[in-house]
Amino acid sequence: METLAYIIHTLEIDFWCEVIRNKELHLENGNDIDMVIRSWRYSEVKQYLSHQWFALLYESEMKIHAYRFIGWYFVHIDILISIKYIKKYMNIDAHIDICNEDVASRFLRYLLLLRTSKKDFINSHKHEIIQHGFFLDFLTVSPFSHKVDFQIIQKVIQRNLLSLFRYLKFRYFFSYIVWRIREYLSVWNTGKTIAFLWPDGSGKSTIIEMLVENLWGEKYYMGGREFVLEKFYQRYEKNIFLKLPIFLLRYWENWWRYIRVKMAKIKWRLVFLDRYPKRELVTSVQNSNINHLLHFVFYKFLYPRPDITIVIDVPTGVILQRKKELTKEEIENVKAKLQANVLAETATYRIENIDLDYALNEILHTIFSRWK
Repeated sequence: METLAYIIHTLEIDFWCEVIRNKELHLENGNDIDMVIRSWRYSEVKQYLSHQWFALLYESEMKIHAYRFIGWYFVHIDILISIKYIKKYMNIDAHIDICNEDVASRFLRYLLLLRTSKKDFINSHKHEIIQHGFFLDFLTVSPFSHKVDFQIIQKVIQRNLLSLFRYLKFRYFFSYIVWRIREYLSVWNTGKTIAFLWPDGSGKSTIIEMLVENLWGEKYYMGGREFVLEKFYQRYEKNIFLKLPIFLLRYWENWWRYIRVKMAKIKWRLVFLDRYPKRELVTSVQNSNINHLLHFVFYKFLYPRPDITIVIDVPTGVILQRKKELTKEEIENVKAKLQANVLAETATYRIENIDLDYALNEILHTIFSRWK
């Protein structure tokens, strides 16, 4: 695979792309690169990025996101066709060549999308922005009900509802409110829960941490530890009269965990789960046939599944080098149970973790290929 610098150079020279943000490429600091393309090269650019092993997420017909890990470093490229994609948020058309008007296009995008994280850019270009009348001439109609100054711009971009109501025309304020409601609903409906399974030592935690750090997501532990009443369970689980109550208590605690994960999808588009109750079922040693039957019925049929299950496959010898808790026979037994009970299910994927860079990119493709 080519280096990031070569990929960007190819996009600029062969496909007429224009880098409008982060032209200095430093992988160790991470990269969030904005590029603009002419509409007739859109399909060719998508094909090229796919060939370069980028995972593509389509936000609209005007914009796509391209994700890839290169040497463990995360690269995110935004591909824009036109600034007109802001119309889906604020119902405002813009007539501007964003290939040639860098500051103007960026300011208008940040302003009309209310990007609070871009205050440093706006402050650093304050004089140019004021001198050009806040570039409002590039819009078909101004969204403001008052004559604006730089102080008003700062208040509006901070998403303060009182300021938005005071300074925006009502139709645009209403469009913003509707958009925010749709955003919360879409996160609830389109957010993904991704469960990672395999024995300790397979690299689950390292992979999850890197994904959480670079994608808009959160991490939850869903394994057999960290129950609220775990000390009680360990003390009395061998008591034959308390087996059923302990099982039911654990079951309801797992349901409470699931509710927390579901609520997290309102804020985070991706929720990464370290283990899942189903994994605890198929890999644990059952003490009795009745106990096994209870687990099978309650967790197989009466407990929700994650949206995506990723089984991280690592050779037994590698796990033994990293972790000493399990014997070779126990690890092979876990693998066999996962193979028989989990991998056969839908939305379950087996990914080898021989090379971390390869595993991370395969996971990106798995997640975004199922994104709706």
